[in-house]
Amino acid sequence: MLVRNLTRGFCRACKIPPHEDHALKSKNIRQGQILKLVVSGAISSQDELRKRLSHVKVRVTQATLSRDMSELKLVKTTAGYSRSRTARKPPRRLPPLVPRPA
Repeated sequence: MLVRNLTRGFCRACKIPPHEDHALKSKNIRQGQILKLVVSGAISSQDELRKRLSHVKVRVTQATLSRDMSELKLVKTTAGYSRSRTARKPPRRLPPLVPRPA
């Protein structure tokens, strides 16, 4: 996405030359849309998800979609894609490495 904007000269969203923040924002927005679509209805394939994303004006390649799904810990079930059970659990707090002075 960042490279595509570089060829045009300016970031459409910010009206300034492309920057790293834009790439992170677009990734967060894209992954948020993926989660919304997966939660809202049964998605049986990556191609179906890609088509639904295009309906909400999010263009994505199959490689990027696959990478996002892996980062979001989406798994394919008989009912379609869903978040894995490990992704639903809150992270466990680890004890401090060094004991605190009393």
